[in-house]
Amino acid sequence: MTIYLSEVRLAGSKKKVLALGLAAMIASASLLAGPVEPAHAAFAGQNGRIAFTSNRDGNHEIYSMNPDGTDQKRLTTDPSPSSFIFDDRPTVSPDGKQIAFTSNRDGKNRIYTMNADGTNQKRLTNIDETEREPTWSPDGKKIAFTRTVSSDTDIAVVNADGSNLIPIEFGPGDQSEPAFSVDGRIAYVDDSDGDREIRTMNADGSNEKQLTKNDDFEGNPSWSPSGKKIVFTSQRDPGNSEIYKMNADGSSQTRLTKNGVPDDDPAFSPDGKKIAFTSNATIRKMNSDGSRNKPITSNGPSDFDPDWGVVAS
Repeated sequence: MTIYLSEVRLAGSKKKVLALGLAAMIASASLLAGPVEPAHAAFAGQNGRIAFTSNRDGNHEIYSMNPDGTDQKRLTTDPSPSSFIFDDRPTVSPDGKQIAFTSNRDGKNRIYTMNADGTNQKRLTNIDETEREPTWSPDGKKIAFTRTVSSDTDIAVVNADGSNLIPIEFGPGDQSEPAFSVDGRIAYVDDSDGDREIRTMNADGSNEKQLTKNDDFEGNPSWSPSGKKIVFTSQRDPGNSEIYKMNADGSSQTRLTKNGVPDDDPAFSPDGKKIAFTSNATIRKMNSDGSRNKPITSNGPSDFDPDWGVVAS
């Protein structure tokens, strides 16, 4: 039996309905088969190149570089800034061979994929809605992303070739920034209580847990390769955003950065020993305990959205 997901809406709120249907398909082809990783994925393996966004050439483009900041290469090339075209939010596939990203080159934010060297760029879906924040499944066969339809923001899953798009509803309010662990738990950002908090749940929507409980912004969750830790951004320290780390159950929330400038977009290295992040329009890296914090880009304009890939096989 294959489980299909459908949705209904009652009195303006979102409800999730699981509809069971018989199909001549093997069980491994069921919805959300296999765990999925976040936009800033931490796939276990040897540390490879870091993909990131930069506006050094006048508008937002995708670049990649070695972990020490050398050999920086531009992967996307769009028209001049006057056209308001941008590419951002890169995420590297589990094998290090592809990158998914967001672009508005077709008039709206859409999800695109390309080879790790920038070739073979193509749009993932052909639906008329806003899409952003893509994330690869560990087997590279699915991509999850945030979508907005009629002012309603939620999360969807689609095959890596753009087929079989499945919407997933999590409840009232907006849900975004999905981050799926290696054991199938999903971390995401939810604003249903009026604050942006980080929650987790099973892939079928059950066993929801709220991990952060503050009156300020929390966001950008990213799992460690082991699935035991989550790094995230918080503005609980007045006037600034910092990088925090916590256990997968929300315990032991620890502040990692104290730079006096905005820190954001944390992403674990594939070996789990380092964290890349954005700090005051620069890409930096540090040990997973927050020590040895140092810059790896210094281009003047804004560099942001790092995602640390594995060495391509």
